[in-house]
Amino acid sequence: MRFGGLLVLVLLLQSLGGQVLLKAPFGRTWGEEPTALLQWAGELKMDVFVELPADRPGLEIFTFKKKGGIPGHTADTLEARYHNGKLYEVTVNYEFPGRTPDEVRTSFHKMKDALEKRHGKFRLNGRGQNADDGFLTREESYHFEPSPGVFLLMAYSSVEDTLRKKGQGSYSLLYHNGRLAPPRPGVLPKKE
Repeated sequence: MRFGGLLVLVLLLQSLGGQVLLKAPFGRTWGEEPTALLQWAGELKMDVFVELPADRPGLEIFTFKKKGGIPGHTADTLEARYHNGKLYEVTVNYEFPGRTPDEVRTSFHKMKDALEKRHGKFRLNGRGQNADDGFLTREESYHFEPSPGVFLLMAYSSVEDTLRKKGQGSYSLLYHNGRLAPPRPGVLPKKE
């Protein structure tokens, strides 16, 4: 019985080309067309903003917002990027008006802990802070890359006015599938 289970696992990994896939958030599927996400946003009565950069043919960027955030979720906005009509990147943004930067940073780390339980250990990309002219800025980011070009990036940032004791923080989760992404500007695609 153990051998049979191992054989199924090996065959499954071979069918995926040995690659571990990271699922897109909100029930989305990598490579799907924008119509599915537009239908979802319409059902939730969300505002939709479309950007079609003239200097990046084939790139479509959809931003979904609703006052009070995404219904049934703590996120505020969702941005989806498509190349030639195929989903390759989703960014989920979290903003917390009225909460202190420390409270938002705590929320960020709770999200990181929950995602690590689901996906595995995240690596630190960078962490820093800068105090300048009465303002304190902080940044922190981590990523998880289950296979080359497929990753989940978490980024936190905050700005505090140290004189007035006010500030705000936010964070984002960026899900990226590089296998479907357009070539970067100035980089020629690899020939196969």
